[in-house]
Amino acid sequence: MSGSSIRRRWSRSIVIVALVTASAGCFQQGAFYVLPEHSDLGIIDNDARVATAEFVIVNGLNRPVEIKHIYPSCNCAELDLRQNPIAPRASTVLSVTVNLSQQAGRQETSVLLVTDSTAFPQKRVSIAALVPASGVYQRRVDIGVFHPGDAIDFATPSTSFSRGLVELGREGTDDSGVAVELVPQPGDETRLVVTGAAPQVQGEFSRKVSLRESFPDEPALGEGVIELELVGTVVPRWDVKPEVYAGFVSLSRDRGRFTLQIENNAARTTRRTIAPTGVRIVLQEDWLSLEDYNLSSDGAKLVFRIHEQNLGKLGAQKAPMEFVVDYADGLTETYSTTVFAHIEP
Repeated sequence: MSGSSIRRRWSRSIVIVALVTASAGCFQQGAFYVLPEHSDLGIIDNDARVATAEFVIVNGLNRPVEIKHIYPSCNCAELDLRQNPIAPRASTVLSVTVNLSQQAGRQETSVLLVTDSTAFPQKRVSIAALVPASGVYQRRVDIGVFHPGDAIDFATPSTSFSRGLVELGREGTDDSGVAVELVPQPGDETRLVVTGAAPQVQGEFSRKVSLRESFPDEPALGEGVIELELVGTVVPRWDVKPEVYAGFVSLSRDRGRFTLQIENNAARTTRRTIAPTGVRIVLQEDWLSLEDYNLSSDGAKLVFRIHEQNLGKLGAQKAPMEFVVDYADGLTETYSTTVFAHIEP
């Protein structure tokens, strides 16, 4: 990260901590340092739960120092470095704004600065804050992409709900088939575990739960409610296009047979999926039938046969088709498509 400015903009309400100003007479010659290295913002009680700390970066060296990279410990931090590189025996200000609207309790955020100085390659600053639990915090948690009926085994990081006495309150009623459990972790942390099976209906599904959070050791933080919406997405297992093409089929040379391949839809899901046990083809035209099929890890290879005696004419033909897949646990999936073929003598 270089150039005259490293800046990320954020519309915010701000709590400003005291800025330590370094004058020319205060430079530690031959040193590169930050004042302060740690900033405790206290209780953040503004409605937005957003606060800003400022750090003075001092270059007491006889050469410029460039901040090459800045790494915040979470995506809740917005950064503004006012001058970069930093001239010899000069200083600049790093402004760090933390958005803690989705957190409660004692929170700490650190920022790692990586420089081009071999003597001082790294500096780290940190911000601590207490966030009241009073109020309602709404969170949307993506639990993944699934095929219909896939097993769901999702857990939030153990630090998602930390230090507070978290209890699972009322659970929203729905038909998602998703169960939610709070599992205590070492260090007064709690992990949210989601289990169950993905719905058979394609599209987005959700599970709403309510958590209570309190801090007995820090009563000033109060007690609050966290409203969670756990959101997943169900996508088809099979990549069945609305139209599939067999191309040109010769009744004499091809003996009226042709092959179509319908592929599996990986759909970014790595969840355990249900293995198919068989394929059925439902056709509305009597000139075409399924002669054979083969299931593999790549998908389904379908072998069709044309019944010449039932053809009204040669040339372009189409046949509406349903691709039906059966699974061992009784699950059945049906996909509709149309087969097109140009039939030659």
